[in-house]
Amino acid sequence: MTTEARADPALDVATTLAIATLAYGAANVVHEGLGHGLACHLLGGEFAGFGTSFSVCQKAFSPAESAWFQASGTLAAMAAGATAAFALHARPPRSPRVGYFAWLFAAITLIQGAAYVAIDSIVGLADWQFVRLGGGLPAQVASVFAATLVFAGATRALRPFITPYLGTVRRTRRAVVLVVLPWLLVGGVLMTAAALRGPEAGRAHFVLSAVYFNLGCGALLPAWVLVTRRPAVASSGVRALGRRPACILAAVALAIVALTILGPGLSW
Repeated sequence: MTTEARADPALDVATTLAIATLAYGAANVVHEGLGHGLACHLLGGEFAGFGTSFSVCQKAFSPAESAWFQASGTLAAMAAGATAAFALHARPPRSPRVGYFAWLFAAITLIQGAAYVAIDSIVGLADWQFVRLGGGLPAQVASVFAATLVFAGATRALRPFITPYLGTVRRTRRAVVLVVLPWLLVGGVLMTAAALRGPEAGRAHFVLSAVYFNLGCGALLPAWVLVTRRPAVASSGVRALGRRPACILAAVALAIVALTILGPGLSW
């Protein structure tokens, strides 16, 4: 092994996946709980619960109110992601774990969210189906354009904060660990497994939504990192993600909560 190959610090897979679990979990709660929940309250409904793939608002919506409620999850997540991106620029975290968490949370909510708006405005399977059904082609074009602007702004804002983690050598392997495995194992496997625990009546729809949102729309995130990466940073600027048992234990606890509580759904 050359001196250059030894330059990059550790990138522990278990710790990286643990932080990714926390980031995906936070993004999910913001989308379903905060976004849809707040919209339900503002629209005069009674927010009755939420899970990893659904939220419940007890109210007879008008078409306009229904559109706002459906869009609210993505919009709230994007607002939270933009806040995280601003915080990264205003005061970059000294901890590489906090930095990776903030970057991934912002990337999930902004980049995956932009893909969701663009794709679902055209396909019409989930939250943004009201664009296709109620607005037609002009609204679809406007949604795709707006999503493209969000994607362009997010990638430009977030690119500097993933580059130090990609290292100077074996950058593709590090990108796989940092983005591809979280997309597949956390966004795909964990969130789909949680959706399988959803209410019996809508379980098939919840599973389809989880796969569609986290794997389908989420594919834009690893594709962006793999295809558009900038040149490597200096070896002295590479950030490490070493083994941290506390992160792993927190992620295991969150995974258990997702599978046993949030999957079936919280109700009150």
